[in-house]
Amino acid sequence: MLRENTKSAKGLSAISLFIDLCFVTLCFVLALSSCVVSEEINRRVDGDLEFEEEISSWPIMKNVKPPFGQTEVHQDCPNWTFSILDLSTTEDGGGENDYSIRWFLDYEEAEPKIDGVGMTYTLNPQRIAAQDTEDTRHILEVIVSDMGFVEGDEGADLRTIPIGAHTDHNSWIIDFVSEPPITNPVEQCQ
Repeated sequence: MLRENTKSAKGLSAISLFIDLCFVTLCFVLALSSCVVSEEINRRVDGDLEFEEEISSWPIMKNVKPPFGQTEVHQDCPNWTFSILDLSTTEDGGGENDYSIRWFLDYEEAEPKIDGVGMTYTLNPQRIAAQDTEDTRHILEVIVSDMGFVEGDEGADLRTIPIGAHTDHNSWIIDFVSEPPITNPVEQCQ
């Protein structure tokens, strides 16, 4: 009987040792795998010139007026201008002629339309407020692409870019306000 207990204790201890060894091995493998860097990232870190050239050509909107985010616009303003004041790449300082720029106001995929192109977009709050008296919040998007846009079939998404293109895409939330009344629209409207 003592012999059987010894055998079974040795068997259990061997199984326990095996389980512990498997657990330690698994932890070791997981720790090593979390430190492995993919080959593509490794090449980038090691000075992949092709990747660095690609990154340096991405368009960047560095300065816009008004700043991206939420903007209040008086609904009686005849015009309100949104501008990209500084458009360049990370290194060579490319400019507006190197890129395609599209502006979209309240873009709807069901009824796609381009509302503007170029470095500035002029919003007419009076016209928009007259058309839609209930909706006082609007979204203005601007997309800059280094390879233009894909011209698709009628009804296609006009924000689609070619494969391999790089973009800078930002937006404003525009809230139309009616108070206080405008006394001098030239000074209070952009």
